Amino acid sequence: MKCPECGAPMQNGFIPAGGGISWFDRLSADQVIGFAKSLPGTSAWFRRARLEAYRCTRCRLVTFRYGRQVDDPKSFEHK
Repeated sequence: MKCPECGAPMQNGFIPAGGGISWFDRLSADQVIGFAKSLPGTSAWFRRARLEAYRCTRCRLVTFRYGRQVDDPKSFEHK
C-alpha cells in the first residue's frame, strides 16, 4: 500500500486494541459534548484484537482497517 500523502510504500503490521476503539465526531462550535461510537471489530473477549494497519515512517501516518480482527498477522497483507 502506498502512503496517501507522499506516495511512499507503507509498512504492513497490526495495532493491538485491548478494550476497543471509540470514534468521536468533530464537534461544531455550538456543541458542548460529543458521543462515542464504538468501532466494530476492535474489541475481543479473551485476547487483544489485532487490527490490520499500515504506517508511513516518512509522514508519521498510520492507517488501519476495522470491522474484522486478524488471527494470523501474515494473512492480512493488502491485496
